[in-house]
Amino acid sequence: MLRHSTLATVLTIATLLLGTMLLPACSKSEPSIAGTYTLEKDAVKAALREEINAIEDPEERMMAQMVLGFIDSLEMSITLNDDKTASAVTRAMNTTDTATGTWSRSGENITITLAPPDLEPQSMRGTIRNDTLELHSPETEDVNYRLIFRSQSSK
Repeated sequence: MLRHSTLATVLTIATLLLGTMLLPACSKSEPSIAGTYTLEKDAVKAALREEINAIEDPEERMMAQMVLGFIDSLEMSITLNDDKTASAVTRAMNTTDTATGTWSRSGENITITLAPPDLEPQSMRGTIRNDTLELHSPETEDVNYRLIFRSQSSK
């Protein structure tokens, strides 16, 4: 018969081994979302048309329609790095702007904070599902809109 201390040692080792085998199953890490995402103009325009249809104020509706026309001249990409840094490049009307910042994620929810040179940082919240990054306009904006990006690696 095993002595009490030997039995306790065996049980302790068995528990540790079982815990090591189960730990990876319990601590699933989220898959990496690092990469470059490009603006999907057609998806953004379709989402904005939905928003425009819901706008009752004529002045606000007109502003939203102007934004809709602007989207065709817009090129935008966002790069999310594994170290939680982010950068964005926007090209519109013969002008290129860049911004750098950070991102954080909790499940499908994402927050990206970017600041162009010499300007205050601005945060956008949204979701990331599969290869699609969807950001919502900051609360400070007059017009609500969604920016929809697709991962370049999925093309």
